[in-house]
Parts: sequence; C-alpha cells; structure tokens
Amino acid sequence: MISIANEGGIRQAWRNPLHQKQWLGGEQKDIVCLGKRFTPIAATSWLSGQGLNIRVYYLDKDNYVRERICVDPRYQQRDPDWEDEPRWTPGELNVFNFRAASHSQLAVTSWGDGHISLCYQDTNQTICELRGIWDDRGPAIWRKSLQLYDAIVATSLAITTFNIGREGKKGIRLIYQGVDRNIREQIWDDGELFSSRRSKIEILPGASIAAIKLRSNHTQVVLSSPSITFRSLVATVPRSWTAVQVERIGKPLGTQLAVIRDQADYRVYSFTADGCLIETRKWDGEWDGHLILYCDEALRAAAGEN
Repeated sequence: MISIANEGGIRQAWRNPLHQKQWLGGEQKDIVCLGKRFTPIAATSWLSGQGLNIRVYYLDKDNYVRERICVDPRYQQRDPDWEDEPRWTPGELNVFNFRAASHSQLAVTSWGDGHISLCYQDTNQTICELRGIWDDRGPAIWRKSLQLYDAIVATSLAITTFNIGREGKKGIRLIYQGVDRNIREQIWDDGELFSSRRSKIEILPGASIAAIKLRSNHTQVVLSSPSITFRSLVATVPRSWTAVQVERIGKPLGTQLAVIRDQADYRVYSFTADGCLIETRKWDGEWDGHLILYCDEALRAAAGEN
C-alpha cells in the first residue's frame, strides 16, 4: 500500500496476506520519496526472477512524472518472515521528463512480464499513455504511445489490461470522465484504438474512479464515488457498457479509490472526509462495511497491485 501525507511524503505499508492480519509501516519514517504537495500516486507490481517488482509514480513540484522502483529478492509469498521494509531507488522514467498538468491524475497497470502502461493528463488536457518495457537484464525503455482529447479537466483515471488470444498482443482498457461528465472507456489493442464506449453513468466532476479486471478479459469492475444520484456505485461490465450491472452502496466509499483482487471478490481502499483510510471488502457477494486502517489528515492512497 502506497499513501501520501499532506507534506508530500509518499509512505509505504506492507502486509503478507497469508500470515499477517495487520498492516506494517505507513508511518512518517516509512517514506519512499517526496512528491509535490497532494501529488496523485499510482502503483503496480509483479513477480520476476529477481523477486517482487514494485513501481510507484507521482508528480514532483514541477509536475514532471516521476518513478520509484523496488526490486526485492527477499520476497517469498509463503514466507512468514517477510516483514522487512522494502528498499527504493529512482526509476529510469525520470530521465525522460514527461510533464503533466498540475491537476493531472495518474493510473498505471502492468502485464506481469515487465510491460507497463502509465496514463496522465497533459498540460493541454490530453490524456497521454506511456508504454514501458523492463526486464531483469537492463534498464527500462519508455515511449509516449496514445493520446485522447475528450476528457474533462482533472478527470480521474483507471486502467486495466487484457491479452488478445494467442497473438501475444497487449491491450488496455482506460476508464475516465468525458466532457459530458459521463464515464467513458477506451480499449486499445497493442497501441491502436480498438473500441470507444460511452456509458450513461454520470458522475460529479473530479469524482474518483477505480477499475479492476476479474475472471476474464471481458469482465471488469468499475467503482466511482460519488455519483450524481447516489453516494457510491459499483458497475460490473461483462463485455460492453450496454450490459452494465450497477450496485448502489448506501455508505460512501470515500475518495481516491484503489481496488485490489481478494480471492472471490475485492477490497476497496479510500479516504473519508476526515482523513481516515478505510478498507471496504465485498465477500461472497456482500459488502461487509468499513474497516478504519488509520487516520491522518489530508492523506491520499493507491494500491500497488493490478
């Protein structure tokens, strides 16, 4: 778990889900790096031959997109002694100096093999995708890939991946808010626009959006908080937005949503208006309420998992 305090310090917390019920870290001393005040953050992770790979992205004081990396060879998923603090270094993305708008949000995902997709909003309000390739043999290669021009200013961003049959193509599904305030989805097939969909779900400008792929390439869950007509929603999208199924949640999920897979369903992390980081879990089809992890005024969070 990656979070940020009001002074711009990006903190880390960690938990081995098989052996630990409580999160470790998350304190002021558990700092990853220093971003600008209230920077957006995005994180992704995967396993390679070198261990656990974690990537964290944020904006510096000049709104350049920055990267911190952690490659931890000590990580073993079933090792109960995995409790040490991960160690961080600057990432190769930093040398390219991609600049975002001051109000830009960030979204990142990866395919588990070193291919990374990172999205941000440019200074002219264009949504840009950066495509990175990293392996154990050398530094990452980054390039600017795709651009979108129909997003609202300061739109929230969410992104998921999919693989295309046996061809080995790497596709992404980007969720964002259009200029009409409706949630939109763009599907890119290995760098080319494959499909564009506009939902009838209208949300407040700047509302938080999160998304996660479930059991197949064609099923994902999109969360938004708040919406126009109710406090929070969960939309399950089987193949297209024409078949969307919407759940309405009585309690607000909070802002700055992050969602991770958790066996049968998923866990959602967000911040309440009074600065508490909460975990909301859906288990066997039912929402089990809110668990307060900790409170710290003006924090923001992002889950470092796909």
